[in-house]
Formats: sequence, structure tokens, C-alpha cells
Amino acid sequence: MSRSGPAKEPPQKEAIQMKKMIAVVFTAMALLVSACATTPSRLERISDSSYTDKLQEGVTTMAEVREIFGEPFTKMDSSDFTMWTYSTSQAQRGLTGGQTVGLALLGMHPKERTFLTISFRNGVVWRKTITSSTDVVQR
Repeated sequence: MSRSGPAKEPPQKEAIQMKKMIAVVFTAMALLVSACATTPSRLERISDSSYTDKLQEGVTTMAEVREIFGEPFTKMDSSDFTMWTYSTSQAQRGLTGGQTVGLALLGMHPKERTFLTISFRNGVVWRKTITSSTDVVQR
């Protein structure tokens, strides 16, 4: 009695199926990247000057800041002012998808960390500070 497994596909048919699968994966990745690029999340807005430039000292209220960026990561109240901090860590901007994937395959992950600190007096922006740093983390 001989056992035979499922019939094997011809090599050409397997290659065509593999190419189709790769095309589907790359199309899905492109759609995901383009969707992310068109609408920044609230945290991504921290490093987007079109949002942070809206913070006008002596004008922008706490409610307006919360509407733009959401709830702060940390809050600190003192007798003179209130300070909110927002932070994000994301894949390094400016690298192409291929460069990011290439670094990931090597076990290296570029990260940009951005901190937005906003101080309020009497319920309006008093001062704002934006700081960034970039690290390449090996995993």
C-alpha cells in the first residue's frame, strides 16, 4: 500500500501564486502607510508644526489644547501655573519604508521621541516647549 500526499502544484503555478501573494501584501502595506500619512493621530500632531503652531501664548485655552492633542501624558499643578506634557515615540520620519524594514530586519529600530510641554496661566497657554531626540534601539 503506497501513501501519496496531496498532489503538488507545478513549480510555475507555485511561483505565480507566490507573486500574487507578495503583490497583495505590498498593496496592503501601501494602503496602511498612506492612510497613516493622511490623518495624523493626536499623538502624531505633537511633532507636526501645523498643529503646534496653533498654540498661541496668551490666547489658546486648555480646552482647545485638549481638543487638538487629547489628554496629556502628565499634568502638574502649582500655585502659579499648570503644566501638561505630551510625548510620543514613533518610527523615524524621513526614512523610506524600505530603509525602516531593512533596519528592522537587522534588529535595529529607529525611534523619534518628541515631547511637547505646555504651561498654562489663568487657563491659557503661557509657554510651550517642543523637544525631540532620535535613538536607534537594537533588539
